[in-house]
Amino acid sequence: MVAITPLARELPAAAPLRRFPGPWRFGRRIARIVIDMNQELADAMVESVQEVFHRFLDLEVAEEATTVRHEMPETEDPDEVATLIGFSGALRGAVIVRSSMATARILAHALSGRHADGAGGPFLDLQGELADLLAGGIRARLACHGELHLAPPTTVTGQGFRLRNASIFTVIGKRFRIAGGGFTMECFYLKDFS
Repeated sequence: MVAITPLARELPAAAPLRRFPGPWRFGRRIARIVIDMNQELADAMVESVQEVFHRFLDLEVAEEATTVRHEMPETEDPDEVATLIGFSGALRGAVIVRSSMATARILAHALSGRHADGAGGPFLDLQGELADLLAGGIRARLACHGELHLAPPTTVTGQGFRLRNASIFTVIGKRFRIAGGGFTMECFYLKDFS
């Protein structure tokens, strides 16, 4: 499985809560739930990518670095493609698939069997379709938390753009490598603790 942070090893096992727990006990319990959710979400991302790439793209994919933060990173590539799919329900947030234009063309070709020239129309539709498949895989793996509703995909291209999220959201980022390039899958979320 994927190791996210050393924090999971630093927190001791949950002690039984007293009748009137102090705020520090509640905070520690929430921290444990968030760390467990981070791990579960990272695992769901990896499993979804492996399934989609094996079933639909017939491409080898290798996982690389995992990051956990509270802010979306700035674009790394001046020619980037990012597709965002929001979700609501038991979790609120979004799944974002980012890549260079060259990697996006490789993925579009693998998904459709046609070469993707240009940067508009059908090419962007294929990026949305791929992100939708990946987000659907995550939704299926997190079904035990309750119902998740996915929004239609939104694809952004260009240079120097930045996607922003509220700092209360946790952002899990996972980098993947394919032949000819790589892509990043990020998920920011807020768990409903009610």
